[in-house]
Order: sequence, then structure tokens, then C-alpha cells
Amino acid sequence: MGGSVDAFDASYSPSETGALYGPVIARAVPVDSLAARSVQHRGRTPEASGGRMSRRQCRLCLAFAGCLFMLVFAAFLLAIPQSDASADRPDQVPQSVSAQWTQAIRVFQSAVLEPAGSGIALHGDTAVTSRDGAVYIFERNHGGTDNWGLARVITSTGADRWQCPEMPLALNSEWLVVGCPETYLFSRHLGGPGAWGLAKKLGSASRALDIADDRIVAGGFPTVTVFLRDLGGVNNWGVEQELVAGEAGAQWFNSFGSAVSIEDDVIAVGAPTWPDLGYPGWVGGYGCVYVFRRDPAAGRWLQVEQVVPDDWAFGFGGSLELSQGRLLATSGPTYGDCAAVPYLFGRNEGGADRWGGLGAMGGSAAKVVGNYVALDGDLAAIGDVCDAQFGYPRAGAAHILLQVASPGWTEVAKLVPTAPITRGSRSWADGVAVDGRTIALHAGAIFEVRGTEVLSLEAESGTVVAPMAIGFDQEASGGRYVYAPVGTTSGRVDLEFRVDTAGEYEVWGRAFGIEGIGDSFWFAIDGGTECVWELPWHGWEIVPVVDRDANRSAKRWNLGQGQHVLHVRMRESGAKLDWLEVRRVRPSSAVPVAAGPTPTPVGTLPSPGCGVPQPLLPVGGSLFYCEDPVRLEWSGDCSEYKVQFLFSGAAERSIGWTGSKEVILPAGGIGWASWRIKGRNQVGQETAWSTPSIYRVGDNPLNLRVVGASCDQITLAWDPPCSCYADWYTVYSGTQSIASTHDHVPVKTVGGLSPETEYSFAVRACYRRGYSSDLSRPISATTTAAYLYQEAESGVVQAPMVAEADATASGGRCIRSAAANSGSVTIQVCLMDAGTYDLWGRVAAPGYGGDSFWVSVDGSAEALWEIPVGDWKWAQVSHQGVKRTYQLDPGSHYINVRAREAGARLDAMQLVKSGSPLATPTATPQASATASATRTPTLSPSWTPTETAPPTASATATRSVTPTPTASPSATVTRSATPTPSATPEPTASATATATPTPPGDLLVTGQVYDAVSGPLVGVAGAEVSVSLCMPRRFSTLADDDGNYELILPAIYLNQCSSVTLEAVADGYRPVSFVVLVADLRAQSRRDLALVPLPTPTPSRTATWTPQPRRCFLPMLLR
Repeated sequence: MGGSVDAFDASYSPSETGALYGPVIARAVPVDSLAARSVQHRGRTPEASGGRMSRRQCRLCLAFAGCLFMLVFAAFLLAIPQSDASADRPDQVPQSVSAQWTQAIRVFQSAVLEPAGSGIALHGDTAVTSRDGAVYIFERNHGGTDNWGLARVITSTGADRWQCPEMPLALNSEWLVVGCPETYLFSRHLGGPGAWGLAKKLGSASRALDIADDRIVAGGFPTVTVFLRDLGGVNNWGVEQELVAGEAGAQWFNSFGSAVSIEDDVIAVGAPTWPDLGYPGWVGGYGCVYVFRRDPAAGRWLQVEQVVPDDWAFGFGGSLELSQGRLLATSGPTYGDCAAVPYLFGRNEGGADRWGGLGAMGGSAAKVVGNYVALDGDLAAIGDVCDAQFGYPRAGAAHILLQVASPGWTEVAKLVPTAPITRGSRSWADGVAVDGRTIALHAGAIFEVRGTEVLSLEAESGTVVAPMAIGFDQEASGGRYVYAPVGTTSGRVDLEFRVDTAGEYEVWGRAFGIEGIGDSFWFAIDGGTECVWELPWHGWEIVPVVDRDANRSAKRWNLGQGQHVLHVRMRESGAKLDWLEVRRVRPSSAVPVAAGPTPTPVGTLPSPGCGVPQPLLPVGGSLFYCEDPVRLEWSGDCSEYKVQFLFSGAAERSIGWTGSKEVILPAGGIGWASWRIKGRNQVGQETAWSTPSIYRVGDNPLNLRVVGASCDQITLAWDPPCSCYADWYTVYSGTQSIASTHDHVPVKTVGGLSPETEYSFAVRACYRRGYSSDLSRPISATTTAAYLYQEAESGVVQAPMVAEADATASGGRCIRSAAANSGSVTIQVCLMDAGTYDLWGRVAAPGYGGDSFWVSVDGSAEALWEIPVGDWKWAQVSHQGVKRTYQLDPGSHYINVRAREAGARLDAMQLVKSGSPLATPTATPQASATASATRTPTLSPSWTPTETAPPTASATATRSVTPTPTASPSATVTRSATPTPSATPEPTASATATATPTPPGDLLVTGQVYDAVSGPLVGVAGAEVSVSLCMPRRFSTLADDDGNYELILPAIYLNQCSSVTLEAVADGYRPVSFVVLVADLRAQSRRDLALVPLPTPTPSRTATWTPQPRRCFLPMLLR
């Protein structure tokens, strides 16, 4: 890739990324002699005079005068010019303590694609650029390992010749889409391997493009077109739908389609000049993003949301991208300004199909600005076209951010050009693309994000040869830097360092150039050939050492094991240097030992020796859950091994020596981690360190579990993440968010599910500070079968209606109205299919005056249900003699039967589709000649129907009751009946006696509510403690003055639940709530509850919210 091209770099600010890897550069700050003199002066004490004041008064006055003098003297020192401040310095400063190699995440430039200029696309090992009417396709490893070689050029001729200043591009593994002058589709292997033949012209020109596996989205004017791959034939790419803005006529005014992105069933469309429709014909500068979701049932893309940032940014929506259920969007350069802030939004944040804001990129304290965005998982690139470099106000820069558990999105590099821009008014950051850990910029630069070893050297710690001098600047690390005084033409600084692993290295530096007159140094290593290193002009920037007269890319040196010297020689006066960083690009066994000082012996292994061990991928992958230990493995043939690893923000640690080839690190660390190993033979001779390997430990919620299930709902519970704090939680099914708790309680019931269907769930913790945790470990859960039949006593009974034993009732129990117009029972059923249903009940009435109920379904109008007088009969629900039908959807429904007349009894309820015969179940027998077996209520009773004619007033039936075994884990009840043409249906039963287990009795729950900060000695008086059951029922009590409480849970309700929710609330404290299994609660009924005090608000002019520190003291809530 020859020719004159621009070069770029990945600059890095330790202060901004300390949360990721801690301080990477350790700097010793020598004491300033001027400051030392001022300290000595501060110690002088003038003598008291005249005896008019006491000795104590004199000392006070003199102290005050001394402080005043020091303030004046400090101001005088600050006013001294830098050249003057360094004038009394020695010509040479001895080198400080030798620096240490550390591990860090860095961004390396892999290639400069040429030509480039008006478009960029990236996917896997393929990158595509466009310029001057041609498309250039580059492949990784084409022409050499890791080399991005030009593999194909696509041009046009004749009347169709491309003459487009802008050529939108979209790329995946099989297809390339080019958007100008028409929208063209190319296939990778059409015409031969890698031939990229023209497959189809899709239509007119596109302003923006994106491609998924089976769909292409093309932003045109005034609509956006969606193409479906096999619509109209295999690979035909037919038009599936034209998308338009939701407001009538709005697409004509709002640049609808200026940016597009597609992921799964979601399409985002940017409209950077969304009009204020209250003023017809006026086009406003505020922008928005339209979000469309495909409705499988309707087979259409439907607009579900209109996304705008909180600050209503001008030109918002000019650039955007969807990734993993999140939307990153910003203001484009055409409509936006130089303060455009990218914002992140999350799917289903705030409700179904809502795209709530997750905050500005970089956090509210240090927002990153930029007009182009790219996002892939946890890596984002922000292109800022307004960043000034080399005297050009729109040279551009790219901010590279990683999402970490804390503090969220962290900027790990700022990429700036390393030479003056030569392409007119275009910024080299006029477009960004991200795929995996690879980044591509508009101007053709390719970067890789990876871990490496770095060595940082303060410039002033080297040997400074006059007239090169040391200056002072608060913005410099350690407050000092090396510079070339104005008017001088010589001087240098030499910095020695040691390399333990031979390989290929780059050198980066934080430097400051003066425009046109002081913007370069001469640079060399070990006395080799010098190159011209040009410096940025606008403030301190981190740039690589490049050879201005070569290819403008980062220069690389092959360095052998041993001592080396960096030489920075004055070329232009005024140039400043803060520090240098040596970065290892890759190891190499073919690099000779460096010339110069004799290296310290490190134990060269005799032949046969053992080689450098190689890290294997961490067992379990590169991402670990924070509750799990991490097992690291490696390969090698040495006798023993030593492991060195580094967690985010922690000191480097070592483990070994060990004869094993694996080590297990305990759970507890969160964030990025890097590790490496080295070996030694039997006589103690050591190998070099291996190449660092990187993994990440997520900050995810713990112990996700299922605590309840029905035919259309699953209740999930979990524990807070390792960071011990969250504001709310979002539940995911696969990669799509489906529900949110909207508070910190770690329990959620997910509804709208299908019966007998398996689902996968995971949970993410969310924070008001604008970021979210990793997903929890996923679990699978299956909904129960649908059931239309339910025993009355299995419902929720409200006194004075009672559940009582009855040997003639199915299950041996029934419900009875103990008083007129008082008491009820609520019975849950679950349907598989929607339809019109009849409701039947097995009832008995002692006589007239005790033969009716009030009945409603899902809160509908009550029916006055008059039941037949006599023993048990099946009767259809009616209202004053008119039969009722119910139009019901699939899922759970609730039948409420309310007492009307005392004495009426209810055995069971059943829904039957209108026009279908009644299915009369057969119960397991009870220990009585006429009794049905005791039926143990389950969450999902299954039943086997035997069809009979619907009962009428003259019909009779006899019923034979026999046990029916089933392999289902739920109780299966089978009923059979034989109709006869006379009398009302009246079953008689013959049965074999079976034992009925005695259910557990009422439960007394006790414990103490106490202050989590002060401990159990400080109880929380008056706290409300409550237990919510699996049905609509809740029991509560108040704690006494010492925080103690007692709460009785009736067995008739508790025995119907597999889990309950225990909650405590009190004024001035955060409420606490968690799910407890009933079996665990019966085993340990004492439950102490710790409440965390709310923070005391600080009065301010503007209301703010300050979260509690993520490190918190919470005793075990379940002792």
C-alpha cells in the first residue's frame, strides 16, 4: 500500500482510563527547588518588637504575616516564564528509578487503506472503501500475515460511470451494497472466488445503507426501502416494504432516511431535521430517530417509537447504529454542531417497544462529542469532525470507548492524525465502523484493540543534554516536561530501558508542538537512523513516532532482549515532550540481541530447553460471570511456571512457581483482566514472559431462578450483582429485553407466554448513572399446561365463605357459603385457545333460599347464578335463567364466585367451548365408598376429558370413579361418565380407599428489622413487614420499638404456594424485598431484615440524584 497517505494514532489518557487498568504510567515527581526554597522561607520567624504585644499575640501576628508573604511569593513563582524557571537547572538530570513493564489495553494501527475518502465499511476480515467513483475491497492476510491487501477494485464505465462524491456502503460476509449513483448489490463469489460480481440493481440512489443476514435497508427520499433476500425467488432481494415517517407529510421535511440501521426485527431511521409540525412549512433543526419493529403476525414493519435526546439536539439522528438491543445515535455533521453528544438508548427501557435513554456516552461528567458513531457490543467509536489538529479546525479525531462494569463506557483511546490533513475540507473522521475488536475510519485507517505490555518513561527522568531543558506545566504529568528553548538548535534527551522479550515495538509520546516553528523532533533508538517525528499543534496529544518521510504510519522497531536507549534530539525550538511509552506489538524469536551495554544475564536455556509457554483461552470463554472462579490454562514443556495477572484498577499480582499448567483465581474481581506466564527448567533458568491474554469478568446479577410458573406466566427471582447495588433490572429473553422491574426489587413476573413452552431468560442490572451490567447466567423455564378444570377449594377463599370436608365432593372438599352476600372464592384457570366459552360448576343446594351465587369472570358484570336444589350436579352458569357465555383470550383467567345465599356449595368449575360437550373429570378415589380421592392442588392440574352430552333438566348420569396414573410431574385427574336419558346428572362413586397426607399447618414468621449501618443493636421501630403470596393475598404486621415482629401465615393459603415474597419498608430507609421458597421458610421461620438508610439530601439550587457507593455493607438478609 504505497503512496502518500495520512497516518493516524491511538492516543491514551491514563487519567481517563484509570478505572479500566489503573495508573499505567508511574511517575516520580522530583521536588522543585524553587518550591523547596519557598518552604524554607516559610519557616523564618521575625522577632517581636517593643514588648507591646504578648509573646502569643506576636506569634499569631507573625504567622499571619508569613502566610500573606507566602501567597505573594507563590503568585510570583507562577508568573515566572518556563524558560526562566529552568534556567538555573543543571544541564543534565540523572535518570530516575527504572520503570517497570505493565499490562494494558491499547489500540494499534494495523493498516492504512489507500485509496479511501468517501465511504468505509467493515465486516470480519474484509474492509471496503470508495473514492472517485470506484470501490476498493481489502482483505486481511492478503499478501502476508495481518496485512490488509487490496484484493479487488470495482469500477464502472460508459453512461453508467459512477461520479458520486459520496458513496454509501454496506457489507456482510456475502454481500456488498453500494448506494450511488444507483443502489447496486454485489455477491462475493459471483463470477469466481472473491470476484464480487454484480448481482442486481436494487433501485435509485441511497443516502444510507445497512444490511443484515436477509434484509437490506436503503435510505432514500422521501422513504426508506426494505429488501428481503428471497422475496420473489432465491437471492432475488425483492422490495418487502416502504417505510415512511409517522407524521403526515413529515418525511418531506425531516431528511427521513439520512441514516439507517437494522438488527433482527428492529430498524432505526434517522431524521436529523425533524419539523415542528405546529408551523406548516417551517423546517426545524431538531432531529429524531424513528424506530420500526416487524410484527410477525401482520407481516409488516410498524413504527413503535420516536426517539429524541433529553436536550433536543440539533441534527440528532444524522448518524446511528443498533447493536444488541441498544441504539447509539448522535447529530450528523451537516445538521449538528461541534458539541454533538452521542446518546445510548435501550430496547424496552420504560415499557414494551419503548427505547429509553441509557445516558450520554462517556457519562455526564465527561461527555464525548462526535458526529459519527459505530457500535458493536461493548466497543464503540465516535468520530468528531471538529477536533482541531495541525492548524486545521476540522482535522478530526475518533474516540474509542469500551463498556466496563464500572464506570460504564470508558474512553480507552483518542485517535488523531499524525500529519497535516491534505484532503481539503473533509475530516479524516467523517465516518467510523466497528466489527468485533477492529475499527475502521473514513480515511482508511484500520485499528485493533488488544492487550499488550507497555513501558512508560517520563521525559525529564532521562539524561537531558543542554540546551534542551525542563519546563513546568500543570497539564504535564508530574507537572514537568522537556522542551527545546526558543532560539536554540541543539540538545537532546536520552532514556534507557530494558526489553525482556525480543519482538516488534512501537514508541508513542505525549507531545505539544508550536504551529509551523516548533512541531518536530529527531528520533532514534540505539543510535540508529533518525526519523522526523512531527507533533500535533493544538495542546497535549498522544501520538506515535512516525517517519514523516516514509509512509506516515506508526514506525516499528525490532528490539532484542537487553538494554536500549531512546534518543529525542532537538529539531525545532519550542517543541515539548511530556513522556514516552514503548509498546510491544508482537513477539519475535528472530530478533537479534541489541548492541550496546551488556545485558544482565537472564538464564538462556541450554538445548534442549523449554519454550515460552502459551496461554490458552480461559476455560469457559473470554467472559466470566462474577460469581465464578476463573480457571486459566496454558501449554508448555517447562518444569515449573509462574503466572502474573492484573485486574482492573488493582495492583499486579503473581502466582507460582507451580508444576501445574493451570491456576484457579477466586471469584470477586470485576472488569477486564490480563494474564501472562513464564516457565523455568529444572536448574532454574527462566523463559521470557508469554504474550498477555485478556479476559473479562462481568458484573452480572446472581442466582437467577424460577420461583413460580403458570400456563402464561413465569416468576423470576435473583440476587443483586457482585457490585451490591442496582436501581432497576431488565429481563431478557435471548438477546431481546422483554420486561423491567422499574425499581431495585429483584423479582419479576413475565406474562403473555404460551402454555407448555420453554423460554430462556437472563437479567441485567441498570443504573441511573447511565450504564448497565452484564447479563446474568441464562436459565430455561417452561410454562405449565393449560387447564380448564379447577377444584373450588384450590382457589383463594375470602371469609366467611369456607372450605370444608365433604366425602361426596371431588377431592373430598368443597366451598360453602356460610353467610348470605358475604365471602367469595377466586379460582384460576388457563386457556390454550381464544374463543367463546361456557362456564360450568358442580354445585349442591340444601333447598330454596340457599341455591344461588354471584359469578364473574375477570371482573365482568356479575351473573345471578341460580343452581339446582339437591345433591351434587353439573350446572351451566346463567343469569336469572339466561345462560352466560364468555369471550376469552389465551392465558390465565380468574373466576370469582361470591356468596348470595347461605348454604350453597361449590365443588369445582370448568370452562367448555360453546357448543362442545362437557368434559367431566374423574377424581382419584377417597377412603369412602361414595367419596372421591383427595386431590392435592397443583399449579398446573392436567385432565383427560371424556365427552358426554351437556346435562339438561331431565338428564341423569352415573359415574364410575377409578384412579388414573400419569407420567406427568403434575397431578393428573381423569374422570369418566356414562349418561342416561333420565334425571339430573348425579354421580355415584365406587372407590378404593387411599391415605390422605396431612398438609402442614399455619406458620409463625418472626424476626427483627434493624439498621444495616448500625447493626442488630439498633432496631427499626414501626417498620412494616409483609408477606405476599402467590395468589392475590398479602399479610402484614408492624415491628415493635425494638424492631421485632411476628406474622402468622394461614396454612390454607401458604400451602398453595411454592414461594412467597417477604418485604420490609420504613420511613427513611430503602425498602427490601426478596423471594423465599415456602419449604425454606418453614425450615427457618426466623428472618432478620436489614434496612439501608436513605442518603441525607444536600440542599442545592438544582435537584440532583447521587447514588450510593457501589461498595456497601449489607449483612445477610436471610440468616
